[in-house]
Amino acid sequence: MSLAIKKSLSDNGQETTLKIKYEGSENIFEIKDKLEATIKQNKDTETSNNTDNLAKTLSKTPTAVVRLAVKLFAFLDRRGLLPRAIINASPFHTSAFLTNVGSLGIDTIYHHLYNFGTTSMFFAMGKKKKSYIYEDDEIKKEKCITIAFVGDERICDGYYYASSFRSFIRYLNHPELLEEHGIPKKDVD
Repeated sequence: MSLAIKKSLSDNGQETTLKIKYEGSENIFEIKDKLEATIKQNKDTETSNNTDNLAKTLSKTPTAVVRLAVKLFAFLDRRGLLPRAIINASPFHTSAFLTNVGSLGIDTIYHHLYNFGTTSMFFAMGKKKKSYIYEDDEIKKEKCITIAFVGDERICDGYYYASSFRSFIRYLNHPELLEEHGIPKKDVD
């Protein structure tokens, strides 16, 4: 999963993009701990990661050479020949990109997908707000956040896509399932 962070919340604050690898067997607490540790490690303005190092190298390169390099990277990427070092540094070679624009005090956005890499899903979370929820024949006022999703429908067929979103909604409705390791064997309705 990739996400962008600001090292300090100001117009001039440095931004970096993180790419966090998960095994898929982590529970929500392990995911949270890994996410927080990675963000904390990269918040320091002196810290740079592979993405920062690649961007710094490209920024010191003449524009004509950068354009040529980007075209070469795109050509190699479309053919599955991009060097592993570039893939490891690229935030665009990930399963999903996540942004929490709510941390900036704004509501969710619909972000575009990239024509480079493997990012096929983009999730954006908005600010906390009060919403009215209809549940069990009762209207309740609760704190909520909006999640916007942009996905590339070419990653799977419609049935798999729909099944995946039913599972996603099940996890949102029953977050206790995320406390278990791996994917739960039983569905909860």
